[in-house]
Amino acid sequence: MYTIPEKVNRILNIIILALFLIFIRVWYLAIIQHEEKKLEALKPKQKLVIERVERATIRDRFNIPLAANKIQYYASIRYADIRQIPRFKWEKNIQGKLVRVHKRMSFIKELSFLLAKELQMDVVQIEDIIHGKASLFPHTPFVIKKNISEQEYYRLKLLEKDWAGIYAEKRSKRFYPNGKTACDVIGYMSAINQKEYYNIAEELKYLKQYLFSRESDEICILPKGFTNPLQVRERLQILQEKAYTINDLIGKTGIEAVYDAELRGYIGEKTYEVDTKGNLLRSLPNGREATPGQRIILTISQELQEFAERLLTIYEKERDSTEEITLQYPWIKGGAIVAIEPNTGELLAFASYPRFDPNDFISGSSAVLKWLENERLIANIWDGYQDLERERIDPLTHRFYQEKLHLCLDHYIDALLAPKSEIKNCFSRIDSLHAACSLQKTAKQLLELSQQTSYPHLLATLYNTTPHRVSRFPLDEKIKIQKHLFPQQLKKVLDSFLVEIKHNDDKLLLLDLCRLLVNEEAFSSELLQAIGHLKVSDYYILNQLSSQIQHFLLLQAKQWFHELDFSSWREQHFTSFLKQKRQEEKSQKKWAKPYTEYLDLAEKNLFSIFWEKNRYFLFQSFILEPIETTDAHLIPYLERAIKEREKNSLMQKCRNELKTSLSSLPSNLQFEFLRTMRCFNELNRPLLGRYRGLRTSNKQELEKHLAGAFYPATGYGYGKSYAYRQATPLGSVFKLLVAYQTLMERLEQGKDINPLTLTDQIEWHANPNSNEQILGYTQEGLPITRLYKQGRLARSSNPNIGKTDLLRAIESSSNIYFSLLASEHIQDPETLIQTSKNFLFGEKTGIELPGEFAGQLPNDLSFNRTGLYAFAIGQHSLTVTPLQTAVMLSTIANKGCVLKPKIVQLIAGQERLREYSDPFSTQQFPFQEHLKLIGIHFPLFTSCLKEEQKPHIWMNSTCVKQQIPLPDPVRNMLLEGMYKVVNGEKGNARPSIIRSLNRHPKWKKNYLELQGGQLIGKTGTAEILYKSTIDAETPAFKVDHIWFAGISFLPKHQKIKDRAELVIVVYLPFNKSGGKEAAPIAAEIVKKWREIKKTHGCTQDFIQKETLLK
Repeated sequence: MYTIPEKVNRILNIIILALFLIFIRVWYLAIIQHEEKKLEALKPKQKLVIERVERATIRDRFNIPLAANKIQYYASIRYADIRQIPRFKWEKNIQGKLVRVHKRMSFIKELSFLLAKELQMDVVQIEDIIHGKASLFPHTPFVIKKNISEQEYYRLKLLEKDWAGIYAEKRSKRFYPNGKTACDVIGYMSAINQKEYYNIAEELKYLKQYLFSRESDEICILPKGFTNPLQVRERLQILQEKAYTINDLIGKTGIEAVYDAELRGYIGEKTYEVDTKGNLLRSLPNGREATPGQRIILTISQELQEFAERLLTIYEKERDSTEEITLQYPWIKGGAIVAIEPNTGELLAFASYPRFDPNDFISGSSAVLKWLENERLIANIWDGYQDLERERIDPLTHRFYQEKLHLCLDHYIDALLAPKSEIKNCFSRIDSLHAACSLQKTAKQLLELSQQTSYPHLLATLYNTTPHRVSRFPLDEKIKIQKHLFPQQLKKVLDSFLVEIKHNDDKLLLLDLCRLLVNEEAFSSELLQAIGHLKVSDYYILNQLSSQIQHFLLLQAKQWFHELDFSSWREQHFTSFLKQKRQEEKSQKKWAKPYTEYLDLAEKNLFSIFWEKNRYFLFQSFILEPIETTDAHLIPYLERAIKEREKNSLMQKCRNELKTSLSSLPSNLQFEFLRTMRCFNELNRPLLGRYRGLRTSNKQELEKHLAGAFYPATGYGYGKSYAYRQATPLGSVFKLLVAYQTLMERLEQGKDINPLTLTDQIEWHANPNSNEQILGYTQEGLPITRLYKQGRLARSSNPNIGKTDLLRAIESSSNIYFSLLASEHIQDPETLIQTSKNFLFGEKTGIELPGEFAGQLPNDLSFNRTGLYAFAIGQHSLTVTPLQTAVMLSTIANKGCVLKPKIVQLIAGQERLREYSDPFSTQQFPFQEHLKLIGIHFPLFTSCLKEEQKPHIWMNSTCVKQQIPLPDPVRNMLLEGMYKVVNGEKGNARPSIIRSLNRHPKWKKNYLELQGGQLIGKTGTAEILYKSTIDAETPAFKVDHIWFAGISFLPKHQKIKDRAELVIVVYLPFNKSGGKEAAPIAAEIVKKWREIKKTHGCTQDFIQKETLLK
């Protein structure tokens, strides 16, 4: 047992021995190895330089760029270079004492100050980026500022040598030279989001771990989706060479997304020898050449695509029922044009309206909100900060422009309520703030007297007799309220507003509209007496002005708060705040987050508290004269607000209008009146009623959802192409398939090819919808009534077609003819479903674009006779896309080949060879002469071998999905019927009945030139139930979506109809004039395509296509 002095003695001996050994080591390094270490420090070092490649271009069939690149300069930080600076260093201070200096931190401060001066940025912001973000990805240059000028770029280049970490980059920026043209085909690029990046990083980590375990002879399971370890290694190599970083843009939709890997290419790596100052000495052989992305050539023609989109824009305007701009009908109706080469499946035009600009996603423009159609856009429109927009064409200059509509109360009500509805008439009488508040107060008093909290129960009791109608939504519980408890005076006041509205749901809607527009709880009796005469519509305008000013102040106040308050908070509390967060992470066993995330969250929370407390003070000071305050903390904010008010002309205008409206109020009521106004984000009270078609939050309808009801819940279709991403009933174009199936069965049975003859003649009836109305007669003279053989028939749009065989039925589009054809002359209705599937209805066509809709086929034809009648004329639950329709018509045109449509013609570029090559068969390799001297005749350093690349061209050959029988008699009968549609005396698309030809003389000339068989087709009108309003009184009504599906033949083929030139499908929703109005658009596409081919000569295709059909 040792005594305490002995223990202390032993410890001291150990310490002395350790110090002695350290002294010996220091002496050895400083004296013995001094020269060796000095030479080692001066030896050249290696530096790895990443060579980025340009994203490949996307071009049309004539090699016209659709997606190209521009040079863009970036200022970045490469933290790996900064990390070479030691964290701490011992230096002598002024007194000569050794002190520990934070060398790296001091350098970063100096670097941040330098970059802030060069780039006109905040010093603290740059320092946060370096510490909190760039340090997470040390080997990846982290962008601190985009789009720097060329002068700034070269200044930073000069500073790179002297300042570690500075990295000035010259990158390519995606650019779409044709703007919106073919936007749905090309798609767009956007920044890789954090989730996508971490998924790639996680996959890299997983694949590396698997290969490491396998090479360590450990038992490991092959990752899902791979069949052998070689595939895992290839996938890992591809991910590493693609080098996705947090700064990258990736394809999000369209061709940019589907072919992102091909367009992206592979980065290169070069290793250089550098001296101690970072100067390049020489290039080392173990590098890797960069491989540019592969160019993609599309099948579409840019010129034809733009022309088709122009036609859709022109006809969008012509579908407006009135010159007055209103929201009573859809603000944007949409449409699509598909032009396909029927013998190869190549899409020549794939147009849709409305369009978006993919350049906005690259630049990060605020216009992106318009294309995304989210709640933030709706809020901006409601608050008057942004207008509703749609694309139009100037008839004089023939240029695209944006037509705008500022949302006012009249437009809003037009969108929500039907023109002649009871609720709209009643709302028009609530023309003042006093009336709106009176309705709310009366309803509230009656609710209190009833001792209930539910307005639906209150109205259900007060208005439960005829003609009033109960709510469509069942009440949660039955509550009986005694009517005699209510004062008659209050009941009379409520009746003056609501008694004319029959439906109780609409009574609630009127009450909710008043609560939305006028917050009665915010009005004192004194204020209401002073301002009650103000119209609700004028109050809404003032509300918009108020919201715009508050929005402007909010953005400015965030910046002021960061500069004035948050910077001081950070100096005082950041250290303790971050320490607390790190302790929370440790206790919860979480990874440490970048401190910048905590800083941003803290600033956001602190600013929310500041804004909630002081926004009305800033708002009042901005609108009215400056207000004196004893809070010295707010004086800098007040001064800045006044300066900004003077500088911004738009805010000055808003302020003047608001101030003028407040001038009639006493000063003590002015501020109170301003506080009654609410912006969109403050409309968070639950609605009193429930309304169909509204958006919800957590299954609850709020006031802001009622405010946003003017905007369709599904949007207007930006980025959702009508050509292939939306399905709709096909209408009479589907009759061609019914005729095809009937003719095929007749031919197989050896019967007369004309299956049916009847008389389509509608007889007058007092009630046109009566089941007894006669729609026509059979060949035997028996009447065909509306209710026929346990099914209800649809009448033809033409009431006097007369005697009808198959050709006349196609020509005049007889509804009863095809309904009877499907029910009585096709052996099994399910056969018609299978035929539809053979023509690719009900399934995706397989086009190389994401998000294609498959459409829908009915499943009740065997027992639903009415459904079968409707299905035969392209109605019922049948929905298809224009692309599917084009494939169907191409099958008829090319004699039975069901082709997979293609949008990509070829992919061309350099491809890396990934096959295994025997090193002993290599003819040339690095250091060959030196290795021969020692008897080695094979590459010893295989990593130095240059990776080979070869030119690669992938041609998208025509894909025949299936061959269906189409005998000449059947095909000729179908084509003859389509010929009569355009050229027959009763044809539904004959020139004499098309109204648009009278408005467009050029269209008429071109349409007449194609008569005689150069253009044949089939019209279609699909009836859709549509309801844009949310009132319960107005039922859904029928609207027409029109189609024209045509086939064009060159003049030399127009008689024999041997080889089709083009298939065109035109789809135009919300049209009142029938499918015939779409036919001239198809004719214009044919004429334009012929002009384009003539311009480009005989070699109208960028590549030589194989001919599918001889």
